[in-house]
Amino acid sequence: MASYALANLKAERFALVDDGTPYGKSLIAGVQSLFKKKGNEAALTASLDAKTTTFDDLIAKIKQFD
Repeated sequence: MASYALANLKAERFALVDDGTPYGKSLIAGVQSLFKKKGNEAALTASLDAKTTTFDDLIAKIKQFD
């Protein structure tokens, strides 16, 4: 996931969002680790629980990076 994003998306900033589960948190930790090895860092990381239905706060934070 991280390798693909860094190689193909050509984005300057990334937001990493997990679903609050141990699996999701582990995936994001792996992505963050590879980002650091490649000299990148996520502009935003967020952890949401499975019951989240409103994403307005997250969207507002992501829009700050436009």
